[in-house]
Amino acid sequence: MLNPLISRFDICFDFFSNTFSFDEVSDRDWVTQAQQINSFLINGQRSGFKFGKQGVVCRIYDKTREIKEQSKKFYLYDLWKSQGWDGESIVWRIEFEFHTEVLKQIGLREIEKAISNQAELWAAVTKHWLKLVIPNPNDSNRSRWQVHPVWEEVQQATSLGAEPIVKEVAKVRLPSSETLFVNGLGYLISFMASRRITNFEEGLKAYSEEAENYYDFLGKNLKTVLKQKLNERAKRFNIPLEELDYD
Repeated sequence: MLNPLISRFDICFDFFSNTFSFDEVSDRDWVTQAQQINSFLINGQRSGFKFGKQGVVCRIYDKTREIKEQSKKFYLYDLWKSQGWDGESIVWRIEFEFHTEVLKQIGLREIEKAISNQAELWAAVTKHWLKLVIPNPNDSNRSRWQVHPVWEEVQQATSLGAEPIVKEVAKVRLPSSETLFVNGLGYLISFMASRRITNFEEGLKAYSEEAENYYDFLGKNLKTVLKQKLNERAKRFNIPLEELDYD
């Protein structure tokens, strides 16, 4: 059976508030991994933001204005009203796009996998890739600034369950030396070639650093993931857990 592959996956969240508006937010109020931030004004009033250019892109915009002036998707009004919308307040849409290169990196090119992991994707981007914060003039480290209460609500927008984005290999016996040192080394060689690294020690170091950054993007700690997977493999291969050293 063929598994359709996707080149883009979008997740969005609509909300309204009687006490908050993105019109009050400036570029300085964001902490993001995106290299590019664009803000948009219409008649001097904030209409939205765009973060990123490729890989991961986020758009935040006035969805009520967009419906009236462009898409004409008035059917959304009934959906919003069923969730308590008063029919007048601005509804803001927060929309994340995941493009091919990122979907490949995290193994979510198949539509079913992407859908089943959307809660984890949302958590990763709203907690680690982009945050609305409260600037603290007494702290120059922006990463320590308090997350805005509205963004805390955004982070909790999805209550969907999700399995971790990991690839499982179903084996019971210990892998052979050929599997470990030929097949396994092949992945490292591919990584080194893609980064134009020719020194083995440098390749191992770069791989370790990029792996840690990759799991940071997913909102995970690499050492925690390693410990979890080591425990799983130890049980699978009947290796006493006390023999494993995680330091």
